[in-house]
Amino acid sequence: MAPPAVAPTVTPVGAAHSSLSAISKPVISETVTNTEDTVFGIPKWALAVAAGGVVALGLAYYVLSAPDGNGAKGGKRKKDKSTKTKTSDSTSKTATPSKAKEKEQTKDESKVLVEDVGEEEMPLDPLAKAVACKNKGNKYFRGGRYELAIKSYTEAIETCPKSKETDLSTFYQNRAAAYEQLEKLDSVLSDCNEALRLNNRYVKALERRARVQRKTASSSSSNLIKKIENVKESTGLEESTITQDMVDKLRMALEDMTAVCILEGFQKQEHLMLVDSILKELGRSEARLIFLNRTSTMSSSHFIDQYFTSFESDPIIIKSKDLIISQESLEDLRGLEKALYCLKNKKYEDIIDACNEEIDCEVKISPEVSVDENQSKLNGSNDSEDEGFPADDSQRESPPSSGSGDGAQAVARDIKNDRIVAAKLLRATFYILSKQQDKAFADLEYVIENESADPKMRANALIKRASLYIQRCKDPQEDPLLSFKDFERATEIDPSNADVYHHRGQVHLLTEQIDKAISDFEKALEINPSFPIAYVQKLYTDYRAALEKNDQEQINNVINSFEQAVEKFPECVETYALFAQVLCDQQNFERADSYYERAIKVDPSNANLLVHRGLVMLQWKGDINTARSYIRKALELDDKCEFAYETLGTVEVQSGNLSAAVDLFEKAIPLANTELEMGHICGLKSAAVAQSTVSGRLGISLPSMMSGL
Repeated sequence: MAPPAVAPTVTPVGAAHSSLSAISKPVISETVTNTEDTVFGIPKWALAVAAGGVVALGLAYYVLSAPDGNGAKGGKRKKDKSTKTKTSDSTSKTATPSKAKEKEQTKDESKVLVEDVGEEEMPLDPLAKAVACKNKGNKYFRGGRYELAIKSYTEAIETCPKSKETDLSTFYQNRAAAYEQLEKLDSVLSDCNEALRLNNRYVKALERRARVQRKTASSSSSNLIKKIENVKESTGLEESTITQDMVDKLRMALEDMTAVCILEGFQKQEHLMLVDSILKELGRSEARLIFLNRTSTMSSSHFIDQYFTSFESDPIIIKSKDLIISQESLEDLRGLEKALYCLKNKKYEDIIDACNEEIDCEVKISPEVSVDENQSKLNGSNDSEDEGFPADDSQRESPPSSGSGDGAQAVARDIKNDRIVAAKLLRATFYILSKQQDKAFADLEYVIENESADPKMRANALIKRASLYIQRCKDPQEDPLLSFKDFERATEIDPSNADVYHHRGQVHLLTEQIDKAISDFEKALEINPSFPIAYVQKLYTDYRAALEKNDQEQINNVINSFEQAVEKFPECVETYALFAQVLCDQQNFERADSYYERAIKVDPSNANLLVHRGLVMLQWKGDINTARSYIRKALELDDKCEFAYETLGTVEVQSGNLSAAVDLFEKAIPLANTELEMGHICGLKSAAVAQSTVSGRLGISLPSMMSGL
């Protein structure tokens, strides 16, 4: 039986990260023996090999099934070894020292110093002479005299007959090792290339080339980050060029390490983990490159609705709900009122244009015009006192009352400032939802640094920017620090805002800081006990904590609490979905499926729920046909459901249909709502491409993991 596969998702972290959003993606369950990237110590992309059956879908990178005896570890490498042994034997017969002397030398080899290497009489046979040069180079290498080692290996290469490709391949690989010690990376790559041209199954050369490619990509990344820190020295074109170079190098590293894993039959843990790391780095780099050049695409209406449910105190949502517009005024709506009206009525495609109209509108204030007249103009010239954008000055000092023109202008400027702040916050939100991160950062910065703005507006902007930091693929070390810094600032500006603690709790959960996540969710519920998503998130985090402690009694308590939560929040889809995923994690698939079914009755337009039901069918019954049917129904319901494309692609990978899988991943990538989510899907695609490319190159057929289903 495969390990537990699907665990609860979490609600959107401010910036619409749908891989975190409720009813969005399954996350591989993490028990005491699991880590974020492994299950029982095995990378998720290679889990099927260890499990011997259908594995978790959604986050498993790809399935590399252990090849048959004709492919990898069996025939070819043994043959090479045999050939090599025969060569050594023939060499010793012609001109090398006796076997007894060789044995003695081997015994003392670890003690050899460079000064012990003397001029020995060279054999006359070219191959034997080349082997002797290689052995001499090995002694220099062990003594740390890498330049001399390179000289000896070069002599071996020049002396060796060209027909002895296996030996030549070894000499090139050894010289590459010496070059690597001297950090001459171009020479390392050149020699590894030659070694692999001569022997394309040479594991040491594949591993070394992959390691150096990854190292050069990492160096490019470090240089890019330094340039980005100084905006004056960085341009979008330059970032794209450097990132593309990183992608190219990481792709080559991935192919080489994929070959290593196949040829070794997936026996070396360190190589499995290295592939996992390369996939993450490659996925992030590819996503970064796409985000730098992507065109804006609005998220699906359902996703946007789900996004806003994660906020209980979003001031813009509150303003839109309070907005009252008469039917007669609709044609005259413009600016902020129009944007709020579109938000309230789910006309999402028109919101950014309406915000632009508000922000770009320059209103001239005349001293002769009264404050009320100015406010009426700024509010869109609505006749009803209930219409327009009601200013919220409850948390700011009111400007001094004055009948003078200067006083009127000051009040009008404050009103206009409030309106621009609201328009920029709303526009930033929809820049996020239409995958325009850079523009979102600019608008959020304006709101955050506007000290005269409503504190709730600034706090909301900080939450959304904090979430953008954690979801982008720019700097995995620095971005979390920036994120938590913004959350901390939000707690100082608006300490009674439950949204701040709720969203920070999710980031703590994402970064495996379980205790801090629990504390944040508790604080959110202390401020707002009726916050349903925070309530069920707290339950799920309690479940994660119980899993870490292997506390079955606490797990049972959490399950009981979920049952009560379903009764307490019957209209909250996340309650059913999170509970269902906990039940999946506990292998209670039949009951989990029943809760997904109930969730669909609450929200029949939620395509992600159908995808989850498909996953349950796979885990529970191994029913791939029913799983595919559910996922295709999800795509009929919402053709922008990237989770459906991604999951179906993973199913096709495990079915051995790599070409179909790649097509599905390519459809999912442009639909990804965040850079982090896109990086994950890019990793899935790259894994499938590498698997297909390498197995074809090596002539190894990888069996389907689902052939017996």
